[in-house]
Amino acid sequence: MSLSKKSFISTTGTLSRLVLLLFVAVLPSMTTASLYDESDGQFVKVFTSRAVFKQEVLQSEGVWMVQFFAPWCGHCKELSTSYKVVAEMTRGIVNVGAVDATSPGGESIASRFKVEAFPTIYTFGINKSKPTLYKGPRNPDAMIQAVMDEAVKTIEQRANDGGHTAPPNGGKQSHHQSEYFSNVVELDDSNFQQEVLDNPKVSMVAFIAPWCGHCKALIPEWQAAARKIEGEDAFLAVVDATVETNLAQMYKVEGFPTIKVFPGGKNKSHMDAMDYRGERSSSAIVDFILAEVDRTGVPKIIPELISADILAEN
Repeated sequence: MSLSKKSFISTTGTLSRLVLLLFVAVLPSMTTASLYDESDGQFVKVFTSRAVFKQEVLQSEGVWMVQFFAPWCGHCKELSTSYKVVAEMTRGIVNVGAVDATSPGGESIASRFKVEAFPTIYTFGINKSKPTLYKGPRNPDAMIQAVMDEAVKTIEQRANDGGHTAPPNGGKQSHHQSEYFSNVVELDDSNFQQEVLDNPKVSMVAFIAPWCGHCKALIPEWQAAARKIEGEDAFLAVVDATVETNLAQMYKVEGFPTIKVFPGGKNKSHMDAMDYRGERSSSAIVDFILAEVDRTGVPKIIPELISADILAEN
């Protein structure tokens, strides 16, 4: 079967468009590999997954410098050589990473930190929810100085908190794992509305940071208080504010731990939250939350005593 000239042109035109589309599809990955390819022996950790970024950066106690880049960006390509030098010179001291902001996971990470131009560089120090935007020159000396300054600030903050060291797991997971919080509700952006705002029970929510010495001191008191109020119309909860940055911003968390009190009743909003400024002992926490149950909690149904059995049960 022979093709007419018109049919041939139509067919070849379609094939050309398909080839062009395939080229456009694979070009980003080809360019990404040329910028930061971990197999070539350099020390830049590339992130394309929000979950991995959360675990290795936001839940880490280490200091990070992270560049948000686009594979097609000329300035990013110019920066790559200097950035690799920074990573090699600081290896074992601080961490250097890069986020491909055009990848699905990378785009989500970039959106979270309001990245609007490329390259954008942040240093993540002791407060991972508030990284520092790097605005200095894009040469190795200046970038190394910036990330080392962040490391010094981290050391000074830890000294002020009493010299607490990293947890045994190396800091790769949030400090408030189930070993601490078997009776405490762990909250994140996906369950906060249901567990707190739509819940008629009174609640107290502690916004904590894994590295915070005062938060670590609060943990056993918080756990003990949670056990003491079991069966009451109240509960205690925690939010890792270094990970759940949207919640931390909504509730104006500026220090750790920050404890918010939510009264009883359904259909609450963030405007109903109150600051808890009392003692952080388990007894003080229990006294406060039970008083709030009496004030705003759902009234208990008192059964009518019409038999000896009901009297015995109550």
